[in-house]
Amino acid sequence: MTIKKVSYYFIAIGAIGIAIVAFWTYDRYFKKEKPAILTYQVQRGNIEEAIKVRGEVVPETEFDLGFTFSGIVDRIFVKEGDSVAMGASLIKLDTTDLGLELKRLEALLTQSRSNLEKLQAGATLEDIRVLETAVENSRVAFSDAEANLEKVKNKANADLKSVYDAALTALEKTVNAARNSLYTLTDIQFSHFAATNQDSINIANGKAEAVLALLGGTDGGRALSSAISNLNGGAFGSVGEALADPSYTNIDRALSVTLSALHKVKSALYAVPLITDLTATEKTNLSSEKTTINTEIANISAKEQAISVQKASNLSSVKTAETNVNNAKSALGLAESNLNFKKAGARKEDIDIAKAQVEEIQSQVGAAQDRLKKAVIKAPAPAKVTKIWLEKGELYQLGQVAVSLSTSGHKIQSDVSELEIGKVRETDGNDVVIKLDAFPGTEFVGKILSVEPQEILKEGDKYYTVNIYLELHGEKVRSGMSADVIIKISSKKNIIKVPEYMLEKSDEKTTVKISDNGRMSEAEVTTGISDGEFIEITGGLIEGQTIVTAGE
Repeated sequence: MTIKKVSYYFIAIGAIGIAIVAFWTYDRYFKKEKPAILTYQVQRGNIEEAIKVRGEVVPETEFDLGFTFSGIVDRIFVKEGDSVAMGASLIKLDTTDLGLELKRLEALLTQSRSNLEKLQAGATLEDIRVLETAVENSRVAFSDAEANLEKVKNKANADLKSVYDAALTALEKTVNAARNSLYTLTDIQFSHFAATNQDSINIANGKAEAVLALLGGTDGGRALSSAISNLNGGAFGSVGEALADPSYTNIDRALSVTLSALHKVKSALYAVPLITDLTATEKTNLSSEKTTINTEIANISAKEQAISVQKASNLSSVKTAETNVNNAKSALGLAESNLNFKKAGARKEDIDIAKAQVEEIQSQVGAAQDRLKKAVIKAPAPAKVTKIWLEKGELYQLGQVAVSLSTSGHKIQSDVSELEIGKVRETDGNDVVIKLDAFPGTEFVGKILSVEPQEILKEGDKYYTVNIYLELHGEKVRSGMSADVIIKISSKKNIIKVPEYMLEKSDEKTTVKISDNGRMSEAEVTTGISDGEFIEITGGLIEGQTIVTAGE
């Protein structure tokens, strides 16, 4: 081979190498690949909405439970110190009225469905007659309900007046009994404790406080008669005002002032030491007055309790009667509407309204069923009862604590944004799936215990700490471990759903790109719940359509 041919050979090899390097450089650094087109055929399926947050294992602590509405305590299933299993009933409100209301709504739902079916089938002469009778019956029921409401209000007022009158009578007797106790105390004081020793000073001071509280004056420990001559203050004064003007406010004030005065008189009586110098008669009189004052304290306390219970009973009975009036009025309106619909003939609009009425009553039935369910507090986890805050027959007010529990072991704490905290349920506790970083591949089961009332600020956003019960497990879980927490919110079956990343969202609307035999178009959609991967489509797409998006 000649030198010239060798030169050409090396030049050719160099050119080929340069070309390869250039192609590689272009392909590696300059070539822009077209994005892959991803397609998805719209289909139906199931979806479960959930909140996904991070959490941390902490030692379990005590927590409080309450009802979601007010009512009278009907049953208490446990006592303090009991150990209870998860789901055990703890305390229950009276559900008599709720049960009757549910039965009424269920009957009304059956009637509404029947009316809808008849409306869809068309009116007959017999239908018209039946509906006219129903309207007349509903008018009578409405009138009866209004009359009953007035009767219930009158009875409530009479019953309340009766317990207040009884309280006023008891007050008049009580202050006189307390005054007599002070007479007895004064006789013993002057006979045995007129010196300046400590017992005499204690008795004088105790009696002075009792005189001040009962009679509104002070005797310096001695001049009881001067205070009795002017009965315009203290318990006597408040009782006198109540007798002159027996308003409920005056009687309430008299009960409170008198009860306080009785305790002062009791303290004064018990300040007398049982010395040997006391005669048998004096000892008997002193013991008798102590018994009398203790009895009067119990009587006045009972009168206050009777008033409280009567007020609660009145509130419940009047509310029930008012509910019956509203229900009877609604039933009358429904009966009149059904009659008018039948007379006018079955139009699409009429049928739609009847359907809406059925749906509304279904919603009311569901709400009543939910209220019945929530009338019982159940243990959200295995726990120990540490405190029961109510008694049977007592009025529970919304916001009170009904029962306190404590559990051993661990719980998970997670911070949930204020945008999603409204989805977390404390009463019946959302189910929770927990994945601890320390045990990959293992899922733990939990349940919402409570939500801390105080918000937490993180980078200007508000969060609330959620306490999650960690059910029994065989792993060695330790405080401080981190976890992925999935709080289950709701689920839907057989709905249209698509991958969430295929949606294009703006402040104004949410859209998707639709491919129809190669032709592209854009459609606005409305959405529902999401599980973080798929999202429900409530409008804008139908099953079988193909949507597209450019991949990365």
